[in-house]
Amino acid sequence: MEMFVLYQGKNLKRLIRKTLCVLFVLCFGSSSFADASGWIEYRAPGYLVFSDRPENKVIRFVSLLAQFDSAARLLLGLHDRTNNEEPVHIYYFDSKSQFSDYANRRTTKGFYFDDNGQPIIVVGPTNADHQLVVLLHEYVHYLVALNADSAYPRWYNEGMAEVLSTAKVEGDTVVFGFIPEMREQWLKRRVILPVEDLLVMQPVAGRHPEYIGRYYASAWLFSHYLSFGYLAGEPDHRKAIAGFLTLLNHGADDFQAFQVAFGQSTKDMDGNLKRYARNRTLPGLSVKVPNLKVALEARALSAPDMARRLSYLAWGRSDFALSEQLLLPYLNSDVLVEAQWAAVSGYAAKPIADSDLERLMIRAQQPEMHELTYLLSEYHYGLYVTGKDAPEAGRHIGMARQLIDMHPLDPASESIQSLYLRVKIYFVQEDFRSLVQPLQQLVERVPGSWHATLLAARIMKAMQNPDYTRYFYGRVKARTHSEALEKEAEEAISLANSWK
Repeated sequence: MEMFVLYQGKNLKRLIRKTLCVLFVLCFGSSSFADASGWIEYRAPGYLVFSDRPENKVIRFVSLLAQFDSAARLLLGLHDRTNNEEPVHIYYFDSKSQFSDYANRRTTKGFYFDDNGQPIIVVGPTNADHQLVVLLHEYVHYLVALNADSAYPRWYNEGMAEVLSTAKVEGDTVVFGFIPEMREQWLKRRVILPVEDLLVMQPVAGRHPEYIGRYYASAWLFSHYLSFGYLAGEPDHRKAIAGFLTLLNHGADDFQAFQVAFGQSTKDMDGNLKRYARNRTLPGLSVKVPNLKVALEARALSAPDMARRLSYLAWGRSDFALSEQLLLPYLNSDVLVEAQWAAVSGYAAKPIADSDLERLMIRAQQPEMHELTYLLSEYHYGLYVTGKDAPEAGRHIGMARQLIDMHPLDPASESIQSLYLRVKIYFVQEDFRSLVQPLQQLVERVPGSWHATLLAARIMKAMQNPDYTRYFYGRVKARTHSEALEKEAEEAISLANSWK
C-alpha cells in the first residue's frame, strides 16, 4: 500500500469549388491542414499511433501505456488483451494549432470516441506529464467500454478514469491513486457535489467550467473512496460497487440500486466522503506487472496519407468542412484522397461530378482496390442518409450495396469501418439473412463500441429478438448521454418484454 499527501505541491462546378477552396486556404489558411507532413505511424501490439512528436517521446508513451494496460485490466477485473482485439488508434499531437481544430473547447486536453466502431484516442499538446495523464484518462474509457458485461454510470466511468490516470510506472510496478493536479484545488476547497447529484445521469459537457471542475473532483473522490478507502480503514465497498453495477445493468434505478447495494442513504455517503476528504493522506495501490519492452514499427507517412488520416478524424467528428480542407492540397496526386473527398462530400450532401465518379468507378474495378470501393460505398451511403426522401435515394443505397459486395466478407482483411458500413447497408435493405454474420463479427471485434452497440440494438428490435433486444438496449440505456436515446431504450425493452 502507498500513502499520498493530499494537497502537497503542484501536482467544373467541382473545379470551381476546388479553386475557391484552395484560394480560401491560401488567403485564410489554418496551419492545421496547411501541413500534413512530419507525421509518423507507429505500430505495436494493440496500438496504432500517429504522431508528429519526437520518436523517443512516442516510444516512452507507448511503453508506459502497455504496462498501464496490464495493471488497469487487473484492477478493473477485465480480461487480458486478446489477439483479435482491435488496436486502438492514438493521435498524439505536438501542434497546438492542429489539435485545436479537433477539440470542442479550449480546455479540452484529449478525448476518446469510437468512429464507426474504431476506438480512437486523441491527445493534445501539453507538458509531458500531463499528456500522459490525459492519455491514460482516455484509455480507461476505452478499457471500460471493452467490458461487455457491465456498462458503468457516468460518474463512475469518469471517476475511475480520473483515479487511474495519475498512475506512476516505476520499473515493474504501477502505482494507482495519486490526486490529479487539475482537481487539487476543488478537493482542497472541499466543494464536492452531493452523491445524489452524481447519481443523476445528466450530461456534463457544455456546463459551466466551475461545475465541470467540481464534478470531476467529486467523481474522483467518490471512486477513490469506493476503490481504495478500505486501505485506510474505511469500510470495504468493493463488493458493494460490484453489486451496484450489476443492479444497474439489470435495469434498476440508480437510487434504488444505491440503497440496496450500499445499505445507506446518499446523505450518509456524503458524510463519509467529507470525512475522507479531510484526511491529510489518502491510500494508493501498487500493482506488479512485467516490465514490458514494446517493439515499435515506425513508418514515415506521406503528406497525402496523413492528410487522409487527419481528414478521417475530422470526418468522424462530423466536421465535414475541415475534413475536405485537409484533403484539398492532394486531390490531384492520390486516388484514395479523391475517393475520401467524395465520401465526405456524400455525407455533406454534395454530389461530385458524374465524370469524376465514373473515373473512380473504373479504378474500383481493378484488383486489390478494397479501400477505394469502400470509400465509394460510403459516398453513396452518405447521399442516401442525407436525402432519404429524394428520388435518387433508392439508387444510392443500391449502389452502396453493389460496391460493398464487390469484395466478399472476410474478417481477416475487412476494416472495422467497412464491416460497420456493410451491416448498415444490409439493415437499410432489411436483408437480415445477410447481416447476421457481419453483425456478429462486428460486436465480437469491438464489444465496447457505442456505435456498434446501438446499431445491434436497433437490428435486434427489428428482428424481434427479445433477449438480444433487452441486452443491447440495456447497454444503450446505461451509456447514453441523450434523453431521446434513453427513452428509445426504455420503450424497446418494454416492447421486448411483451414478446412471446
